[in-house]
Amino acid sequence: MTRVVSHARPGYFTLDLGYKGIASDPEGARGLIAGLDHVAEVGQNEEHWIWKMEPGYEDKAPAIGETLYVIPTHICPTSALYPSVPVAQGGAVTDVWEVTARNRSIGI
Repeated sequence: MTRVVSHARPGYFTLDLGYKGIASDPEGARGLIAGLDHVAEVGQNEEHWIWKMEPGYEDKAPAIGETLYVIPTHICPTSALYPSVPVAQGGAVTDVWEVTARNRSIGI
C-alpha cells in the first residue's frame, strides 16, 4: 500500500514508496501499480518513487493522497523489510506470518 504524495508537474506523480519500502532489485520493473494502466516509471530513491502517465493520459494521474497498491515483482527482499506479512484469502486477511529472516544472526 502506498499513497500519492505530490504532482511535480502535469501527468507525473510521486509515491511514498522508495527503496526502504520495496526492494530495489531486480533491474527493470520493481513493482506494478494494481489497477493503474498507461504509466511509466521515472525513478526511485530511498523514500519516493516517481511515475508519469503515458502521452494522452496525463489527466488520469491519481490524486494527491490517493491510496494505491503495488505488487512487487521480486517479493523476497521486500518481505524481509517488514516484521510480519499479512496473508489474504478471498479479499480478507486470514493470518499473519512472522518474517524470521529479519532476526538472523551470525554465530561463531
